[in-house]
Amino acid sequence: MSSTASPFPSQAITFDLTDEKERFIVGVIQRFFGEHRRLYRVLAMRRVEVVADGKRQRLVLQAVREQAGTRRPKWQVIAWDIDGPGVRFYPRPTKAEVLTLFRSFEAIR
Repeated sequence: MSSTASPFPSQAITFDLTDEKERFIVGVIQRFFGEHRRLYRVLAMRRVEVVADGKRQRLVLQAVREQAGTRRPKWQVIAWDIDGPGVRFYPRPTKAEVLTLFRSFEAIR
């Protein structure tokens, strides 16, 4: 076991499965990772509410490493839009850039 702390924040995420939109996006996320088993490794995950173009959005963010058969890992942030619904992929060349982007999504208070 490593004594160095991970640069990725770790926290539990809970979903309100009585909310139809949240239940739907949970199913989509489960199917996505079920179909792409071992392709993506989720390093961190969190929920945020943001305002984009004047519209409030609830997002599930994931910092991931793509485990493709290449020698160099691929890094990206996946943003699952609960209210959209939709998904966006934000590829970045390095783990550090993924972490910066992952943390940059500011939650509204």
